[in-house]
Amino acid sequence: MSSQLTSSITISSSDSVSSQLTNEFSDLSSISNSTFISTVKELKLRDHRGGFLGSIRNNQVNQKSICVYCALLNFQNGLIDSEKASKGLELFGETTIQAKEKPGSFIDIDRLIAISLENKPIQVEIIR
Repeated sequence: MSSQLTSSITISSSDSVSSQLTNEFSDLSSISNSTFISTVKELKLRDHRGGFLGSIRNNQVNQKSICVYCALLNFQNGLIDSEKASKGLELFGETTIQAKEKPGSFIDIDRLIAISLENKPIQVEIIR
């Protein structure tokens, strides 16, 4: 797996709304350099009942997670379901393999793995 995508990805949500990641965001470095990402303070994560699951602060350590999660949501608040989680694992590329080999080392990837396997979507709020 590679963290760079060579073509656009169509991401469909369970509510039949489709969005595309265009060639402008064909790899994570171009997403991380976008103006939008620099304005994100954190992502707040909630379960389907609204219970707080955690947050991802926008800092150097979490930059890749912020980029992937925002790209999955087409840069808007929304749900990450199993289909989007699978696309996110593709975007994380080789880090996904490392996360599977060492569970707990990459919590944001572990979360996407759980969503993709258990089909329990999470709500993500982008705090700017």
